[in-house]
Amino acid sequence: MNDAIQAICKEFRRSKEARYVHRLHGVLLVAQGMTCPEVAKLLGDAPRTVEYWVRGFEEEGLAGLREGERGGR
Repeated sequence: MNDAIQAICKEFRRSKEARYVHRLHGVLLVAQGMTCPEVAKLLGDAPRTVEYWVRGFEEEGLAGLREGERGGR
């Protein structure tokens, strides 16, 4: 099963659209009550990464989750 998980995670990182959907999923899970560390463990990302996604969404909405569309900091 570990190989399957690695293959799925690799696929998420293959394209901008897949990465966007991955971030959407992470933010949705946080919105539904999971913690950033829980989501990070589930999705195979660092907790700080999930925190960045949530902050981007809170500050810029959906555009904050898309690559190349974020405003200056």
